Amino acid sequence: MANPFRNFLVTENPFKLAPPPDWWLTMLHDYDAELVVFPSRVRMAYILARRRHFSNAYAELATLDKNLLRQSAGMDGDILAQHNLIYVRHLIGDTVRRPAIFQWLRDHDATANGGGEKVAQRIDDIELDLEAQRRKTLIDNLDHRARDAWRSYQARTGRRAGFAPTSGGRAKQMPVGSFTPSESPLAMFARD
Repeated sequence: MANPFRNFLVTENPFKLAPPPDWWLTMLHDYDAELVVFPSRVRMAYILARRRHFSNAYAELATLDKNLLRQSAGMDGDILAQHNLIYVRHLIGDTVRRPAIFQWLRDHDATANGGGEKVAQRIDDIELDLEAQRRKTLIDNLDHRARDAWRSYQARTGRRAGFAPTSGGRAKQMPVGSFTPSESPLAMFARD
């Protein structure tokens, strides 16, 4: 059966990819009639794209660097420009035979998620929450390090003998002078 929806473009197919099944193309049309699929010239994958209505691909190509256009000649961008399409994503493997792509499209569709402003606000809110979590974690880590440094300082200066509050005596202060060979180095750790 031929595709009545015109959402599969027959283009050069160097990897000999089989066309998507008709039921999948029907589901794609039912989801969004502006989506189009065609085989990639560069990768062993399909490209999912959307038809343009309010801009012209050739007008945008005229503003690009001509060297860039020469380097990308014969690639997928030519098909996108020729058919006035906007790239959405690559479909790799058997994605064109599974309906899971439609859930991805729903999750990433700005219009279905309340419009561009709401999506941008949601992204900003998530970024602010992540920044607040990072800051809280940083402050918490700094607090723990400062407490550890204070306890270490107290132990090194002899103000704190043990780590438990029930520690009996104080550790003997280290002698100011150097040890003599006749003196045992273990004597300085003995308790009074």
